[in-house]
Amino acid sequence: MTNDIECLEEAPDQAISACDGDVRAAVKALVIANASLESELAKARSLLSFGYIRGRFSRGKANPAGSGLRSPEVFTGVQSLFPD
Repeated sequence: MTNDIECLEEAPDQAISACDGDVRAAVKALVIANASLESELAKARSLLSFGYIRGRFSRGKANPAGSGLRSPEVFTGVQSLFPD
C-alpha cells in the first residue's frame, strides 16, 4: 500500500518532467492518454458478448452498434481540444 502511495506521489512530477516542466503540456498529454485508453476499453467491451459479461458494465448511452456501451462520441470533444 505504501508503495502505491509513493508511486501516486511521484507520478505528477514524472509527467511534468517528461514535458520539460510545462504543466499544461503534461495535463494535455494525460487527457489524451486517458481518452485513448477509454477508446480502447470501449472497443474491447464491444467485442465481449453480453452473455459472457452478464451485464457487468453499466448501460449508458447506446453506441451505434447497439451494444449499450457509451458512445465513442464522448471522446471526440476531448480530441477536438487538442488538434494535431
